[in-house]
Amino acid sequence: MQDLGIYPIAWCTYLISKISGQLLFPKILSSVTKSKLAEVDETNTIILNYESERIQAVVNASMTYDTESGLRIHGTHGSIALTGHWLCNPKKIELNVGGVVSTIDLSVQGFGYIHEADHVEECLSKGLTESPLIGLEESLLNMKIMDTVRQQHGIVYPGD
Repeated sequence: MQDLGIYPIAWCTYLISKISGQLLFPKILSSVTKSKLAEVDETNTIILNYESERIQAVVNASMTYDTESGLRIHGTHGSIALTGHWLCNPKKIELNVGGVVSTIDLSVQGFGYIHEADHVEECLSKGLTESPLIGLEESLLNMKIMDTVRQQHGIVYPGD
């Protein structure tokens, strides 16, 4: 989870904050498969329940299995799907509102973490110590969610 798991959690935190207008800590139910080689998590599924907003998110990440790539959001009026590898090479966004589907093609250059590195460089060149896109409070909330999942499964790192 400390590697890939942060990304679907961060997507949820970001999107829920835009819907609610505030950062919210969810009720967390999780399942973790630990590696046979080391006491680390290699596959996890996490249910994030934002009761005050009546929203539930199910996220998963795995270092061992090829889980479905993409991001899907379903609501009462339709759905949003980000296809392709949502982390580093998204292909398109499909919006379905009331049965009417529209597609936004994405032309993403590069692959991997290049976009994160570019954003850090942009912030540093402007003298910023915090990203205007994902601030310190949001980063700390994401860490608290990950720490809660680790605690639920007895995963302790040497630095804890």
